[in-house]
Amino acid sequence: TYSSANLAKFLKSPIVLTLSVKKITRTVAAVVYGLLKFDEEIDIAGVILTEVANSRHEKVAIDAITQKTGLKVFGSIPKLKGDNPLPSRHLGLITPEENEKALEAVERAKNAAKQYINLEEILEIAKEAPPIEIDESATLSVPSTKKARIGIFKDRAFLFYYKENLEALEDEGAEIVEISSVSDKRLPEADGLYIGGGFPETNAELLTKNETFVKEVREFAESGGPIYAECGGLMYLSKSLRKDGKRREMASVLPLELEFDSRPRGHGYFEATIDRENPYFEIGEKIRGHEFHYSYASGGFEKIVTCAKVERGRGIRENRDGAIYKNVFASYFHLHAASSPNWAKKFVEISRKFRDGI
Repeated sequence: TYSSANLAKFLKSPIVLTLSVKKITRTVAAVVYGLLKFDEEIDIAGVILTEVANSRHEKVAIDAITQKTGLKVFGSIPKLKGDNPLPSRHLGLITPEENEKALEAVERAKNAAKQYINLEEILEIAKEAPPIEIDESATLSVPSTKKARIGIFKDRAFLFYYKENLEALEDEGAEIVEISSVSDKRLPEADGLYIGGGFPETNAELLTKNETFVKEVREFAESGGPIYAECGGLMYLSKSLRKDGKRREMASVLPLELEFDSRPRGHGYFEATIDRENPYFEIGEKIRGHEFHYSYASGGFEKIVTCAKVERGRGIRENRDGAIYKNVFASYFHLHAASSPNWAKKFVEISRKFRDGI
């Protein structure tokens, strides 16, 4: 139920397959045919080929697909020359904030699409998808006129946020303010902090050098300031992070000592049940999200209190996640607001109460 194919079926959306034909020819038709028959409720409208070696290679592959499957090939992109402007690392592509060639990569992709793909036909196919029906009464609430100011860390170290989460906070009356943990020398005024995922491990030196900012984040937590932290945010709030034999002091809001592994310590969909009181979720509430992290708790786990029993996924350690301290909640999983409708409301409420000294 979590594949992109199943999502397309749920949305009644046609699919255009993008397939590499590197070092294969007619076999690509067998792959396409297999996908057609694997789930016949999925509407596969056509194919785009990538990494095509030459015109003969292209012709053999296209002929095989059209003759054996009846599907149309909307384009074939050759192997692009030059250096790869989209380098990757442990969590995927290097983000635009850290990749000087990001705009070059976008231009190359745009030019290749214009040159080698029939975009007009693909747009026409996209229009065949029916409208999506949404019961907005189940997702939207009337915002309070008395807003809470919630700061989100948005910079080269922290950048992974579900847009819907920020919209859910705004729907509950939050004013979203972007904060840079790298360039802001002081913690800006905020009633609550949201620290998302990202790459604190590759920006550790920049983060720890920003000493006054880190100190004020720690003081904010100690004073009862609400902080909701996910994955990279958990790493930032921990005591230390060791990577490649080098240990870095972090914000020390939590006593966790983290190590960085060469392979993923948690990767995939996540489910847990809340089993201890905390500011953000009710006991018995089912939490669903996603986790993808290479770091793990090598020390300090016995000193923290957790509120979530992990039923699918890894969490912090020993099938536990959701570290709580005063009004701080830190986890390895990324929550989607639609799966926990009360999360945004509670976060904003806690932030308002903190601001008003309640």
